[in-house]
Amino acid sequence: MVFIFLSNQLYDYPLKTNKWHVATRMAALGHDVLFVDPPIRFRKFVKQVFQGRWPLRRILTFTYQPQENLTVYTPVGLPIACPFGHLVCKKLGALNQHFHLWRIKNLLSNFRNFPISSIQYPIFGIQYPVSSIQYSVLWVYHVEMEGLEGFIEKIPHDLLIYDCVDNYPAFPRYRDKPELKNWIIEREKWLAKKADLVFTTAPGLQEKLSKFNKNTFYVGNAGDFERFLVQPAVGGKPFGLATKPEGLIKIGFSGAIDSYKVNLPLLVKIAKSYPDYSLVLIGPTGVADDEPNLKELESLPNVQLLGEKPYEEMPQYFSQFDVYIIPYNLNEYTVGGCFPVKFFDALASGLPTVVTNLPCYRGYSNSPNDTRIRSNTDQISSNREVCYIAKDDGDFVKLIKVALEENSAEKILERQNVARENSWDRKVEKMLEIINTRMVSNSARIRSNGGYSNDSNNARIDSNDIVLPNLSYKIMGILFKVHNELGPSLLEKYYQRAIAEELTRQGLSFKCEAPVMLLYRGAGIGKYVLDFIIEDQVILEIKAQARTKPKFYKQAVAYLKQTNLPLVILVNFRSDRLRYKRIVNPEFRGVDLSPIDSRFE
Repeated sequence: MVFIFLSNQLYDYPLKTNKWHVATRMAALGHDVLFVDPPIRFRKFVKQVFQGRWPLRRILTFTYQPQENLTVYTPVGLPIACPFGHLVCKKLGALNQHFHLWRIKNLLSNFRNFPISSIQYPIFGIQYPVSSIQYSVLWVYHVEMEGLEGFIEKIPHDLLIYDCVDNYPAFPRYRDKPELKNWIIEREKWLAKKADLVFTTAPGLQEKLSKFNKNTFYVGNAGDFERFLVQPAVGGKPFGLATKPEGLIKIGFSGAIDSYKVNLPLLVKIAKSYPDYSLVLIGPTGVADDEPNLKELESLPNVQLLGEKPYEEMPQYFSQFDVYIIPYNLNEYTVGGCFPVKFFDALASGLPTVVTNLPCYRGYSNSPNDTRIRSNTDQISSNREVCYIAKDDGDFVKLIKVALEENSAEKILERQNVARENSWDRKVEKMLEIINTRMVSNSARIRSNGGYSNDSNNARIDSNDIVLPNLSYKIMGILFKVHNELGPSLLEKYYQRAIAEELTRQGLSFKCEAPVMLLYRGAGIGKYVLDFIIEDQVILEIKAQARTKPKFYKQAVAYLKQTNLPLVILVNFRSDRLRYKRIVNPEFRGVDLSPIDSRFE
C-alpha cells in the first residue's frame, strides 16, 4: 500500500510522537510512505537552511528520504508578504497550494505501487474485477491544516483516515477565541464524518468522534519497547545529568514542559517534599503555550532542568531514573484526549510510574483510586497493575515513595510485559488489520440491475451490500496478517498451515482440505478437495502463483455450484501485495444471512 500522511508535526521534530512512529513502521514493513510535513513559513525555511538542515537536494525538491520507502515532503509558504489586498493574497495562496498539490501528485507517481490497476475476466458472462491491492491511503493528522479540503479532494486515495491524537479544541491557542474554537470543532466534525476510518488514542476522543462515524476505533498510544528496554548509559551517566552521590534517588520526567499540560506547582511540591532526591526534568518549554514560569523550580537545589535532548539518547536517561512521573493537570485538554506516549516507554524501562487520574490509565493501576468502570475500548493489556494513579497532589507525592518501596524484579517484569504488548509495532499491526478489513468493503462489487457491476473503480459502499460482511472481514484480516508475516515467496502449504493456526487463534471453525463429491445427475463421479471451508459458509482457496489465471475463477464458480455455499474467497499470495477475489453465489442474492453473520461482529 501507499500511505500519504498529512502531519501536524515536522518529521524531524525532536519529540517523537504518533505520526513519526506510525510512518516509520509502515515504511519498515515495505509500504511506500509519503510524509507531508505541516507547511512552514518562508522565514522558517530560510532559518533552517542557514542552520544546515536543508542540503541542496532538499532545497531543490523540498524532499528528503530518512529511511527506505519513506519520503518526507515539506511545503514552504510564499517568500513575501502580500501587500495587494485580500483577494490577491487569496489567489496567491491558492497558487501556492496548487503547486504543493502538484508536487505531491508527482512524488506519488514515482512510487512503485501507485496507482491502482484493475483487470477483468469474463466468466459465464459475468465480469469479476481483480484488484491488485495496491491501494493508497490518505492519513490525516493535521485537522487544522489550511486548505485541507483541497488536499483531500485532489490527492488520489482509496481510503481516508482521520487519526485523532489530541483534543484540539482545548489547545491554548483557542482559549480566548470562541469563534476559532467553534471553527476547529466544526472542522473536526466534518473530517470525522468524511473519513472512511477514524482512529483515536484516548477514551475521551473515542467518545467524542464515535458520534460522527461508526467506523471509529480506539487504538491507544504505544511505546518504543525495543528502544527503551533496559538501555544502560554508554560510558557512565548521560551527558548533562549532574553527578550526585552514589545511591541518590532520581525522579524522572520527560516531554514538553507547558503549563497547560504539566502541573508545575506539583513539581515544586515534589522537589520540596523529597529534598534528598533529585528531580530530573527533560524537555523543551513553552512548546504550545506561553513560556512557563520556572523560577521557583530553577531555584531548588535538587531540580535539574536539562532541556531538550535527542530522542536517541532518551533511553540512557531513563536507565538512570529510579521512578518516573507524569504529573499532568486534569483539565479539558488532558481529560478529554490525552494519552502520554512516554507512559509505555517508562514501563519498557521497568520504571515504577506515578500518574495523575486521567481516563487513559484505566486498567493499568494497582492504586485503589482507579475505580472507574472498564469498557470495551480499553487497551489490550487492561487490568494489569503497572502504575500508581494519584487522586490529588498530596497523594501523588506519597505514591512516589510507595512506588519506590514496592518495586521488585517481579513488578519490573510485569511492567515490561505490558509495554511489550503495547508497542508501536503491535499498534501498527492492529491498525493495518482494521485498514485491510475496511478495504474489503471499499473494493467490493456494487450490484446493479440484478447482476455485477464491471466498474473498476473502488466505489465506497455500505457493508450491507456485502455477503457475510463480518465473517468476510475477519477472514480477510487473517489473510493480510499471514501475508504481512510470511511474505510472497513460500509454497501454498505453508500459507495454509499459517491460516489454519490463525483461524484457530481467533476461534473460527473450519475444515481444512475438505473433500467434496462431484455429482452428475445425483451420481458421484469423483471428488475434489477445498483448501478451507470456514464456519460452513465460506470457501477459501489459496494460490501462490505468478499470476491469477482465469481457470482459477472458473473453478471457484464450480465450487459454489457443487457446495451451494454463499461465498468463495480466492487469494493469491505470490505478490508483494496480496491479491484476492470474493465471488458470491448468485443463488444467495437477496437472501438474508445477517442472523448467521451477526455472530462475527
